[in-house]
Amino acid sequence: MSLRSTATNRTDSVTDNLNRTTTIGGVATTCDTLGNRLTRGSTTSYSWDVLNRMKQLANSTSTTNYEYRADGMRSHKSNPAGTVFTEYYHDGQMPMEDAAINGSGLTVTRYGLGARGIDYVEAGTGTWTSSASRSPGAFSNVGFPIYDAHGSMIATLARASGYSFTLNNKRSYDAWGGVSGVLLRNLYQPLD
Repeated sequence: MSLRSTATNRTDSVTDNLNRTTTIGGVATTCDTLGNRLTRGSTTSYSWDVLNRMKQLANSTSTTNYEYRADGMRSHKSNPAGTVFTEYYHDGQMPMEDAAINGSGLTVTRYGLGARGIDYVEAGTGTWTSSASRSPGAFSNVGFPIYDAHGSMIATLARASGYSFTLNNKRSYDAWGGVSGVLLRNLYQPLD
């Protein structure tokens, strides 16, 4: 028996008696006993480890594998061949650096941690030969997140040149915490 979803704010989903989504936007989905999505349509599949962490996402065009540290924080994601991957580095539970590798290309994004969380973001590009031997080059494109009273990032200040700055990534939130304003660029991408 399917019921219109009551546990979520979505109006285009249908759930079963265990509150697992069976349809989203007219596309059939399947879930395991714990509610983890296993399939969406006939082309997308998900697999999970015993601790409920996604270990693989596969669709008709790509497959992505995920690895985690003992405390549950993601440490690595990659394609099956291992030629495109991202390594994640943390300070406790806070991200401090991501290294995205595509062949020999390298993009390193560093996060400056402060009392509220991330206080600045900087990026550098360069070459990669191994995790022990990588050269990200000079870091630039520094961005400073601006937070509202709830701790949600509402914009970033990006250093342009000298003492000038530009306001980027402006966004606003609805009552449920969803982004309702225009999202110009994701914070985790290099800033101009």
